[in-house]
Amino acid sequence: MIRMTGLLMLSLVATGNAAVAAPALSPDDFAYGMPIITPSDAAVYRITIPPEVYQKTVRADLGDTQVFNARNEPVPYAIEQPVTPAPAPTPGKPLPLFPLHDDSPASLDAMRVAIASHDATISVQTGDPSSAPLRAISYVLDAQALDTPVAALQVHWPEGAPDYAGKLRVEAGDMLGIWHVVVYAAPIANLHSNGAQLIEDRIEVPLTRAKFWRLSWAGTPPPFELISAAAEPAANGDIVERSRLVVTGIPVKDRPGEFQFDLGARPPVDRVNLELPQLNTVLEAEILSRASAADPWHRVTQAGFYRLKSAEGELRNGAIPIGTTSERFWLLRIPQPGSALGEGSPRLEAKWRAPDLLLLARGAAPFTLAYGSGSAIGSVTPLAALPIALPPVHASFGAITTLGGETRLQKPPEGFPWKTGILWAVLAFSLALLAAMALRLAKQLNKNGRAT
Repeated sequence: MIRMTGLLMLSLVATGNAAVAAPALSPDDFAYGMPIITPSDAAVYRITIPPEVYQKTVRADLGDTQVFNARNEPVPYAIEQPVTPAPAPTPGKPLPLFPLHDDSPASLDAMRVAIASHDATISVQTGDPSSAPLRAISYVLDAQALDTPVAALQVHWPEGAPDYAGKLRVEAGDMLGIWHVVVYAAPIANLHSNGAQLIEDRIEVPLTRAKFWRLSWAGTPPPFELISAAAEPAANGDIVERSRLVVTGIPVKDRPGEFQFDLGARPPVDRVNLELPQLNTVLEAEILSRASAADPWHRVTQAGFYRLKSAEGELRNGAIPIGTTSERFWLLRIPQPGSALGEGSPRLEAKWRAPDLLLLARGAAPFTLAYGSGSAIGSVTPLAALPIALPPVHASFGAITTLGGETRLQKPPEGFPWKTGILWAVLAFSLALLAAMALRLAKQLNKNGRAT
């Protein structure tokens, strides 16, 4: 009797689990898709995830994604998040700085570099300083002592230097006089207004290893000379490209100087900037964010922003590093609005280190990334154990296609919890069965007692 009861209970539980087992995912379970363009046959492919995926996914961790092959079968994949270094720049390594008051080849030919290896000293001689103008128009940095690629350059000018906003062209080379451009126009600013200051003296560069660097003013040089320069060594993850979203602000009713922004997505933002609506605008502003419209705002950063007109073109500040946040809603707050912003609405630029999609090419191509679902969850596969000898081949995405459509982004209505109901029914049946067995056993014991 007990054996039959146990078998019956196991059968009921198995039946309940079978009734609520999740069906296999198909592309139609997701709102949109992107075909994956593979340049050649390979076992593993790597593709950078574009901003469009973030705009049509429900989960901030991109959990509502799945990769399918030509037969609409799910294939193993993983999302590799890049490591974001701390936003605060680290002190750079000082580099010898040599001003040039003439950009002609003769000026560089007049430079002589002598390296004494026995005492690690470097001596640089330039032309006759007595014939030089008052202001330097370019500088040469000696980076021969560096043994790592450079991720950023820092420049410094005297304390109390006059206000200035301009651009620096950054070049690199292994020989004096032979240069290649690394950054065409990096913003530089030394601005002061009403007791506040806006200093921009750091230049991010693509990872570059070079013996020499040249900094040249793009246009009129400032009324001061640079007094020192430093190089920031590359850190892990610096070569990861950044994606960006730009959205227009909406004025907050009855709150002058405040603008709200809806990214329509939750990417891991680690840099922000403002596109100011009018030229010749300088302002200090606070930027805040929150995950949902019901949450309170919290401060992200406070920084200076500018957009100025010059004879060499338009000058704008660079992006502001922040701590990584995946929040959708943002707020700009200008403490003293007045005429600081001018007419029009600012635009918020959000930038982040784009993650990569790693795909195991199981089954026939073409492969498709399906994304966007209020109910479906993809099956991410840990791919950390891939052998080093099997490097991924870089692929790309094709045009966006509609799969299940926008309705897939909505969470399905709550139905009857069949699994819970079946489990409770099994439990109730088991208790009733045990009660019946106990009652029958009690009757038998009572009958045997009277018989004796």
